[in-house]
Amino acid sequence: MAGETDLAPMGRELWPDETAAYAGLQAGQAPLEIRVARGGFNTQQRTTAQAVFVNARNPLERITLPQLAAVFGRSPTITRWGQLGLTGEWADRPIALRMPPRITPNARSMQMMALQGVPWSESVHEASVADTAKAIAADPAALGFGGFEDGGPGLRALAVSRDANSPAIEGTGDTVSTGRYPLTRYMYIRLQRKPGEALPEPIKEFLRYVLSRQGQEPILYSGYFPLTAREVDEEMARLD
Repeated sequence: MAGETDLAPMGRELWPDETAAYAGLQAGQAPLEIRVARGGFNTQQRTTAQAVFVNARNPLERITLPQLAAVFGRSPTITRWGQLGLTGEWADRPIALRMPPRITPNARSMQMMALQGVPWSESVHEASVADTAKAIAADPAALGFGGFEDGGPGLRALAVSRDANSPAIEGTGDTVSTGRYPLTRYMYIRLQRKPGEALPEPIKEFLRYVLSRQGQEPILYSGYFPLTAREVDEEMARLD
């Protein structure tokens, strides 16, 4: 933000307050954001894919990103399990919302990916990651989220689809590494780029190396995943 370095590697999304702070120092501009790797799966203390958890006794199998927004967002329009497709004794049962503290990376990431930045519902119960998992495991009506590494006995991760017309994808090492699972995350390098100006050639060449086959290969041994060929092409195009 202060122009003291050429590149800023970050292992997570840029929070809205950070975007605003950058814009305040850089005449309203946003930083150029280059994805350089995909977050991991089921790996402790890393940038990992987000899991949506229910109690193991809950029969729900899948959920969409718009449904998550309608459940967890302010002024929720989905408040009972029947609205997610459950019947019988579940139809009129209220959904009990559980989540890590909203200031944690897991919560802020989910807010950006599923809620599109909308504030959280006032009915959400916040607790530590461990206590959130315990609460879901103890309550059949609970719905929550966290990293896949936060799952455990009594919890089950739902398959997630991008919308009602997309397939529901279970979170696995394969679906996360290929980006098919909708709640995967990325690692980034961010930098200044003034409108109408080309990137300095040394910076462009360094980023081209990071995105090259040679530069991506070590990621396989890091707990993260390389970008797909399509994603590499997309990020390469942003350098020109």
